[in-house]
Amino acid sequence: RVFRISDHDIDSEDCLTVSERQRVLLFQLESLHSIERGVLFGYPNVKLYPGQSILQVCQRENIITEYFPLHESSTLDELKKKWCFSWKKQPIHDIRNYFGEKIAFYFAFLEFYTYSLLIPGLFGFFHFLFLDEMNIFCALFYMLWIPVFLGQWKRKSNDLAFRWGTIGDVQLEGPRPTFRGKTMKTDPITKQLT
Repeated sequence: RVFRISDHDIDSEDCLTVSERQRVLLFQLESLHSIERGVLFGYPNVKLYPGQSILQVCQRENIITEYFPLHESSTLDELKKKWCFSWKKQPIHDIRNYFGEKIAFYFAFLEFYTYSLLIPGLFGFFHFLFLDEMNIFCALFYMLWIPVFLGQWKRKSNDLAFRWGTIGDVQLEGPRPTFRGKTMKTDPITKQLT
């Protein structure tokens, strides 16, 4: 039986977040390779070789100078309303859905760090006003505060990673299509330059 999204009452827009759709599209663009030797359509002077990345050739020949995803204005407007014009906490999960996990972790850390600095900030202010001669207490307080802060951030980041399904994710580095070795030599079996 064929699986249909409509049969399972899932909105097709909600299957992938904006950032996931953009990553899939980027992967597809970077996966475009020439199948056989030839020229780039519309550019008879640009030669293509089997397995060569078409996007990289277009960049090298300045046919394409930059490529980047465009914003989805309706989704971005909703995010702006929640994020920019509010004194509430940041909508970290919405930021993750729109920009991805890396950006969301960055803003989650900034928010956590800002709130965490309130305690040492108040302590430092009262130390400045009343306990100026007792610097050893201030140093001891900060020595105790830093490990507590780091432990709490570790808990918070693990909680976010668990919710987003990124615990234990390791980004594997794929082949770099723009890499060029220092020397080229002919492969004795295929008779091609490698």
